[in-house]
Amino acid sequence: MNDILYYTTFPGSSTNPAGWTAVNLHTGQTLWTKNTTELLRCGQMLQMVTPNQYGSLAYLWSAPEVVNVVGSASAGVGSSLEMWDAMTGNYILSITGVPLTATGVSALTLTEDDHGDLIGYYVNTTGTAQSLNMWNSTKCINLNVTNIYGGPPVADNWAWRPPQGAQIPFAQGLQWSIPLANNVSGVPLVNFAAGLTGLGISGINSGVVILTEVPLGATVSPLYAPGWMIEAGYSAIDGSQLWAPVNRTETPFSRAVTGSTWLGSGVYVELTQSTLSISGYSAYTGSQLWGPIALPNASPFGSLGVNDVIANGTIYIWTYGGDVYAYKLANGALIWQYHTPPGGYESPYGVEPLWTFTVGTVADGKLFVPEGHMYSPPLFHKAQQLALNLTDGSVVWSIDAFDVTSAPAISDGVMTTLNAYDNQIYAYGKGPSAMTVTAPNVGVTTATPVTITGTVTDISAGTQQEAQAANFPNGLPCVSDASMTLWMEYVYMQQPCPTNVTGVPVTLSVLDSNGNYRQIGTTTSDATGTFAFTWTPDIPGSYTLVANFAGSESYYSSSAETHFYANAPAPTASPYPVVNLPPTEMYFAISTVAIIIAIAIATVLLLRKRP
Repeated sequence: MNDILYYTTFPGSSTNPAGWTAVNLHTGQTLWTKNTTELLRCGQMLQMVTPNQYGSLAYLWSAPEVVNVVGSASAGVGSSLEMWDAMTGNYILSITGVPLTATGVSALTLTEDDHGDLIGYYVNTTGTAQSLNMWNSTKCINLNVTNIYGGPPVADNWAWRPPQGAQIPFAQGLQWSIPLANNVSGVPLVNFAAGLTGLGISGINSGVVILTEVPLGATVSPLYAPGWMIEAGYSAIDGSQLWAPVNRTETPFSRAVTGSTWLGSGVYVELTQSTLSISGYSAYTGSQLWGPIALPNASPFGSLGVNDVIANGTIYIWTYGGDVYAYKLANGALIWQYHTPPGGYESPYGVEPLWTFTVGTVADGKLFVPEGHMYSPPLFHKAQQLALNLTDGSVVWSIDAFDVTSAPAISDGVMTTLNAYDNQIYAYGKGPSAMTVTAPNVGVTTATPVTITGTVTDISAGTQQEAQAANFPNGLPCVSDASMTLWMEYVYMQQPCPTNVTGVPVTLSVLDSNGNYRQIGTTTSDATGTFAFTWTPDIPGSYTLVANFAGSESYYSSSAETHFYANAPAPTASPYPVVNLPPTEMYFAISTVAIIIAIAIATVLLLRKRP
């Protein structure tokens, strides 16, 4: 948020959080740290408009750590929510009495509305009755602020002032509570004796809350349906029922994958994991739109994990087996498919698996999905962070990165992700460049070629780090997009230096003494970042020389200029030598000429007297 990356620190191999770190997304500079055992749950950009105050305010929300059954911390759980200032990391207030599930973790599914209000949905069960509830953080805080102008205590009446250090009851933020249907075809939805726990929130998107029930049996996980699953749709705006619970036939004891990420553009998609097939349903009516459709050429290991992201009316699905698919949400049409290359003997799966625990990311016309797997051993060579073209699924670029945590996060044109190969957080994005240019400034004429030289360097924040600055004391060269992957791996990941690096194009122009600005040529920098160009000035006078790099997919543009003066060439020497004689010799020469002239006259007279 606001170009700041926030993350929780886990020292060593510990599962206990040691605090938070806020980092400038563009420079990598640590802005602040917070020593706390609270777990970051989400961020909030609240759009506040009052008569005396308006703008966007950034907050962090956390929850107390709760250790789960395997002894590790569960993020975003506990019976309270804490609000923090995102700029400073300072604590503001607590929301107490957050509803919990039967296992003691938070029952809230958090999202936000169009104004940035933090919204929480949850299902409450009392006996055999259930209700769908909507909670609003802004309303909750509003009711605890003293109105300095009198009247009801509304925090955003004239100015938004969350009370410092307040302990605010969760119930004050309840926006609405709507009873849920309690049966399907006359069969009760809540019957604990029969393993029926009622409807639970599966996904929220497109103004719809999709609720599902998967029966709990003695040996059946809630993720696996023994032949059927119940679904219903309710409005996310006011809780009204859009369509009544329906009982869908499922593949027995197969995991049925759906949820918030599988819902978008008014369609929700369900994947049957044992058959690796998908079906599409209307979020507004519950009717089936298409499917089931089998994922083509899928690896059998795809059944171990799948995930997706929805954008632009398309659902992008990838599997643990290294398969990626793009389907039209409206009709289920397959747009393209991509499969990672064989993993060789190093990968226990025979392919390079894809991380499927969290969603991928869509930005800049690309789908970003990482290779890797949880429980990182064994790490295999050449796992890649993939950037796939949204149009045809081709690889736009890739780079060494083994993911064991999450999907890439993208904000303000910068993608951040963890690389388990070296346990470093990497920030990828278009970087700034810088140029220098020089030309001879003595003895230049319009008759003599001059050599123009200069450099094009990468001045991204990463180049100022200790190792990179030491390795490239003269600056890190800018290289072509085609050379970028191997070059970045060499510079930042201790990989071998590539031998076929090419530089970037440079355009050279002059402003001459006649006031004309014109291009004089182009050249390309080399692997050291330097360039050279030879040119002969064509008119005498002062010149302003401009070198320009127009930028690329990897770098922003830059330019540099210098000045020189070109003289007109010296006058051309005569081809015949001029001899300067002493005065006496000059007299002799003149006499000789006079005698020759007299002889010539006499000869003419004689010729004329001839008969």
